[in-house]
Amino acid sequence: IAEISLVAMPAFRDAVITEIAASEPDADESPTEDNPEEEIVSEEITPVEAAAPATVPTAPLVAAAARPFVMPSASEYIGKMLAGGAEFAEFNARLRAAAPDVTTNDSIGILPDPIVGSVYNNFRGLRPVIDACGVRALPQGGKQFRRPFVQTHATIGASNGENVALDAGQFIIDEEVVTKGVYGGYVKLSEEDMDWTQPEVLGLLLDDMARIYANETDNVAADALASGSTNTINFDDANYDDPATWADWVYAAASSILTSSNGNLPTHIFLDPLMWRRLGRLSDTSKRPLFPEVGPMNAFGSASPSTTAANAFGLTVVVDRNFAANTLIVGDPSGFEIYEQQKGALSVEAADGSLSRYIKFRGYFATLMLDASKFVKAAIV
Repeated sequence: IAEISLVAMPAFRDAVITEIAASEPDADESPTEDNPEEEIVSEEITPVEAAAPATVPTAPLVAAAARPFVMPSASEYIGKMLAGGAEFAEFNARLRAAAPDVTTNDSIGILPDPIVGSVYNNFRGLRPVIDACGVRALPQGGKQFRRPFVQTHATIGASNGENVALDAGQFIIDEEVVTKGVYGGYVKLSEEDMDWTQPEVLGLLLDDMARIYANETDNVAADALASGSTNTINFDDANYDDPATWADWVYAAASSILTSSNGNLPTHIFLDPLMWRRLGRLSDTSKRPLFPEVGPMNAFGSASPSTTAANAFGLTVVVDRNFAANTLIVGDPSGFEIYEQQKGALSVEAADGSLSRYIKFRGYFATLMLDASKFVKAAIV
């Protein structure tokens, strides 16, 4: 006789009994029919507890560690995929569950560090004063050179009468002695740095050196122009916003130059950024700017905050950040001379035994205030 044992945990997952079908009676057994006429005797029956079913021993369940899911090869994955159905769905679910988390911290060796665009350099090597005055060639020889000028002019006068001598005069030429200045700097670069950098550091270095050299020489020129402008006219600092004060000062300076420099007139107005701001914000009594980008009838010129190229009172505006604060000069640049010989870059191998080179940038530069009568500077009071 086959026996079926019911246990809480089946030995196999599929060995689960969900229903039991009733068996048919044996053929030789006839069902007992109740006799309706038989007297039924009522007796008190004591309930009897049913005997517990005999327990059939089963094999003990041994707890086994789940086998780790091994990531499949490409061929194994394709095989499961071709099989399809529930098998592939289960396999795919186990695959996703077993897939490790990979982050950028696990891929440092293949993460690139791209360089975007060219190297940014915000330093502008502008030379406003030098550009306004122009540059003259520096003589090759000598530490100094001489610049001649007319100190005393000839005398011309009306006739003193017939057979009377004309007015005697003198014509004297004097000279200014100019000393050359040397301006430059250097950087020591290793050979590895020059060979391995992309973009190459050498080109970037030379570009930066040229910018700094331009600014430094312009600073020298700006200081020399300001210190050499010895003629001054007072400017009331309480009236920076008064257009009449500005107009009066500019015309006073032009009148002084016209008189003291034998008929010359100013062509430029030199300003530091602070004075340029004060000039640009001037407005008339109706709050209309005096230096708009378009030219209404009341305009004294044209200026814009987007560029230092401007015109004020008929003069070319020169704005230089190398001027000291409160610098305001009106003048003719022909009275101020600038000399220069740019030597450029020089590469010299280091003598200390290292694989290095000295990259040098240098030039010769000199200035001369030849005619101070062509300039008037504001004395802020």
